[in-house]
Amino acid sequence: MRPLTRLAPLLPALVAVACHRTDADDDDTDTTPAIDLVTPLGPTQARAGVITDPAILPGGLGGEGRPGDVALVNDSVRFVIQAAGRDSGGLVPYGGGVLDADVVRPDGTADEDLVVDWMPALDLGWLPDATAITVVADGTDGGDAIVEVTGQDASFAYMGAILENRGAYPPRGLTLVTRYTLPPHSPLMTVTTTITASAEAVELRPGDVLQSFPGVTSSWVPGVGRTAVPGAAEDAVMVVHDELGLALGLFADDADGSSTPEGSLDLLNFVVALTSLYEPETSLAPGATVSWTRYWGVARDPAALTDAWLAATGAATRTVTAHVVDPDGHGVAGVRVTALVDGRPFTLDLSDADGQVAMDVPATGTVRLVADGAGSRLVDDLPPGAGDVASLAEASRREASLATVRDGATPVPHARGWGRAEGGDGDDLVLTPPGTLTVTIPDAAAFQVRVRAVGEPPVDDVLGLPVPHDLTCLGHGRAGRVDLPVEPGTYDVTVWRGTVFEVHTEQVTVTSGATTTVDARDVLPAFNAPDWLRVDTHVHAVPSFDGKLSPTDRALSLAGTGVQVWFASEHDVAVDRAPGVAALGLDEVLHTVGSVEVTPWVRGHVNIFPNQADPDARAGGAWPWWEELGTTTTEQFERLLAHHPGVMVQVNHPFSPGMPQLAGWSPGHIDHPDLWWDGFDALEVIVPGMTPRGLELYLDLVNHGITPAVTGSTDSHDHITNDPGLLGTWAQVHETSDTIGHPFDELVAAAFAARRTVATNGPLLQLDPPPGTTLTAPTTLTVRAHAPSWMPVERVVLYTNGVRGTPVPIDRLTPVTFDLDGDTDTAFVVVLEADTPMRPLGGRPAWAVASALLLDVDGDGWDAPLGPYEE
Repeated sequence: MRPLTRLAPLLPALVAVACHRTDADDDDTDTTPAIDLVTPLGPTQARAGVITDPAILPGGLGGEGRPGDVALVNDSVRFVIQAAGRDSGGLVPYGGGVLDADVVRPDGTADEDLVVDWMPALDLGWLPDATAITVVADGTDGGDAIVEVTGQDASFAYMGAILENRGAYPPRGLTLVTRYTLPPHSPLMTVTTTITASAEAVELRPGDVLQSFPGVTSSWVPGVGRTAVPGAAEDAVMVVHDELGLALGLFADDADGSSTPEGSLDLLNFVVALTSLYEPETSLAPGATVSWTRYWGVARDPAALTDAWLAATGAATRTVTAHVVDPDGHGVAGVRVTALVDGRPFTLDLSDADGQVAMDVPATGTVRLVADGAGSRLVDDLPPGAGDVASLAEASRREASLATVRDGATPVPHARGWGRAEGGDGDDLVLTPPGTLTVTIPDAAAFQVRVRAVGEPPVDDVLGLPVPHDLTCLGHGRAGRVDLPVEPGTYDVTVWRGTVFEVHTEQVTVTSGATTTVDARDVLPAFNAPDWLRVDTHVHAVPSFDGKLSPTDRALSLAGTGVQVWFASEHDVAVDRAPGVAALGLDEVLHTVGSVEVTPWVRGHVNIFPNQADPDARAGGAWPWWEELGTTTTEQFERLLAHHPGVMVQVNHPFSPGMPQLAGWSPGHIDHPDLWWDGFDALEVIVPGMTPRGLELYLDLVNHGITPAVTGSTDSHDHITNDPGLLGTWAQVHETSDTIGHPFDELVAAAFAARRTVATNGPLLQLDPPPGTTLTAPTTLTVRAHAPSWMPVERVVLYTNGVRGTPVPIDRLTPVTFDLDGDTDTAFVVVLEADTPMRPLGGRPAWAVASALLLDVDGDGWDAPLGPYEE
């Protein structure tokens, strides 16, 4: 049974002033001698102080802390509170909240942090803006570590911008004082916030919000399990990453008074991926105060948090135990064991190195224990214990994270492929060992393997980890091999490495404790296109607020499916992906281009590129558009380009929604010109679900004199949704005397500027003369269709000034030709079509479109057939 510590009383004495913000000086730190926050503490010690040594800062996915922030640490956990007046990488500019949190990890173990922003909140649109952070007790006297944050209520500007109403949440004159108390040894901080109204009465609903990384993590709610029930009353909610051994939690101090808010919170959760716990609505008279106390926690697993919570609230409990073992009685580490009380999941423990679990549950009720050893079904060829890239962390923490990717670290136990077992308190839970599926390809290259069970799909319920697309396993190899632990059974295996290559499929039977080999020697090149690069201009990972996989996983998924250029298009944050790709040893096959998806919700999303990230600037240097809303879309883009001069702009998903839809585009018309801007350089013609409409839009734009480069992209937020490696853009790159020696992103940008692009869901449509060419005389166009055998190509169609021509049959070996001529300036657009679906990947017919060729008959500049849009 793990030790439990009741939370100690608050210490009233003021020990030291840590930092404060004034109108004259936004970040003033005192000269009090620094507290040692780095030396490991004993079980009776806790510390609080201003950070001077970055070694205390967690790295990992959410690492953003800097020296000058304030830390609370004990022998078990560490919390970092953002300094007043200091910006960070998230959507919230205010200090005073928790910016990073991690357990205290043994030397040699990779850090982790799953926090973007964690702070008190008022209703949906107000957050505290810290003006002073005070260390009330530094813990050197042997007591609790206590930090107090004083501030005012401030608008959550991002929410107002989403509604296109910056005045939606005006400050209401509230003073907020939040006291964070960390006892020795406990994984929980006691958090007490006192709100004082000014001269006006206020209706408010106080609570807490935790922004983390959905998909990378899973939620866990006592009484519910992995999937929360919208609108259900809750007094605890956790965010869990089992593979990394980390859980975060919000806990009420009174089980009767807390619940999730209703209504527009659903929008907030969708937009910025928040986990929240709110108190009931209250009325605050002028000059009156209201306080509420709760617990914030971080631990290796949910059980450590719920144990401490039950102890802190004085609940009657009992301890249940189990031993997770193999058939020979040897302990199995890293297995999820759920305690169900009267059939409802209450908490979750991870088995230790000896397979033992122990957790506290309510004193009454029937307990059943379920061991789930399937684990994460995502397997990457990485060094054991590899952490993840700390994209926005302090420089030394970024480098430490990269070192674990290159060299590995002490691994956190995480079982895979061990199946399930059930039992009661004190039982042995016996699991069947996995088999190993070893997959190889002919050369030491990156690839992807998909393993799907024949018959019943894997279990996907509230007890286990999510099952991606009914796959038993999804694996990525970096150098020609990957070993996959899977449960015994029969599986269909698909091995591929991109649209330039053939695909290997095979059915295999895996037995417990044995190795089954798949030799995918036929995954060979199907064609050669040395002047072309495969690009995904719009794809997500952490720290996008809706990114569902880590940067390392995204790099492996792109390299393994043949993508050669990665536009790191995260929502409203700029990150440099090149160091992480180099740490993986993939920089020769996967290039990165700096990009940001700028996300004004009522004006349409766009990507900007190439863009240089600054990890030490707010949001990596990305422009916070929500703080500078323009009154028109044109004004909005003028401000964008003033902040990011020289970038190109791509219109994303035009109809789901995007700027054309929001501006009321229809052929020949723009109904809402204040929501329109025609200065963009590229257009997503192919994005999931909109191929026919995208082509219609593109042809109409060209006819009216707007000639962006066509692009295809996945807008994928996880490993395989929207087919990364299939949907994308082919860019024809020519090195000339003007481009040799230039940075790679400039070379790629030059291809887009020249419109030498093809939007595709797989095949390469090669034109001679190239896409985007402006012709000054009639010529013959030669068209070739390049694709592997599993991707049927059937016909090409030439559109002349938007009018569809007669389809011409084509195959993968024989080119076709068209005469490009006309009496007046003309636009020609070539489209590749098919009816037969691609198999075994994609499941749709092949399709591609090339950027328009323009015939300038008189050589005096090309004129559009239809002139400008009507407004």
